Amino acid sequence: AVDPKRAEPVPGNDELPPEPGLPALPGGACGRIIELPIDQGGTLLSALVRADPWRGPYAILKQESGVVTNAGTLANSARIGATLTTLPSGPLWRWDRANSVDIQLEGGALTSLGEEAVLAGGNALALVAPDGEVEIILARSATLVGEKRYRLSGLVRGLGGSEAAASRTLAPGAEVIVIDDALIALDGGTEIVARTKDFIILPAGRNLGDPTQVSLNAAATGIALRPLSPVHPKARREAGGVRFSFIRRTRKDGDSFELYEVPLGEEVEAYS
Repeated sequence: AVDPKRAEPVPGNDELPPEPGLPALPGGACGRIIELPIDQGGTLLSALVRADPWRGPYAILKQESGVVTNAGTLANSARIGATLTTLPSGPLWRWDRANSVDIQLEGGALTSLGEEAVLAGGNALALVAPDGEVEIILARSATLVGEKRYRLSGLVRGLGGSEAAASRTLAPGAEVIVIDDALIALDGGTEIVARTKDFIILPAGRNLGDPTQVSLNAAATGIALRPLSPVHPKARREAGGVRFSFIRRTRKDGDSFELYEVPLGEEVEAYS
């Protein structure tokens, strides 16, 4: 049931005239709320939607304490799919030249990119296991080997906070999400950790309670806020004890090779 006083049209663009052969009204979409292990400026949850045919844009609304507010607009159809072959564990922080994985996309396409474009974030994909664990990878080569079927190789594994997932063997059937501008970040920082949030996705301009609306809920774990472990640890025995050294990592402004030490991405520097 929807309170008629709240059944207002969702703000959206003027609807385009229907294309020949396509239905005049949009249907229900495949919506998804996902938590990625990468920092998105303090937001934890992302939203995506896929519809065929695409009659967007779609609006995403947040429901809280009986109040419905606009949480964003999904202007592009997401590229989603599934893995078709097993992806073994792979190395971190260098190219994985040994492994490849076949994926099937429901729509859209992928193309091979040069190394610079890939390292700048091109061909980024989230591989989501049935238990929800996410590995973010980059793929230099995307070879079409069948209808909507691609073989990904030249991989960079375990990006963001997903290093542990790179050590798993990912079985066929895992969800694949292409990370691009079809995903939008939803507002909410640490206050939403471990709290289930309710959302509605429906075509922009349609009323609440429309038959095409899709209800979703999700809870954030805060994985993107966890500090990154140090790397290159060393221990040297000295008079009076053992001296430990390591290199600190950061998610913020750490790409320059001219820096003596990367910026501190946390409020304080502390180790356990």
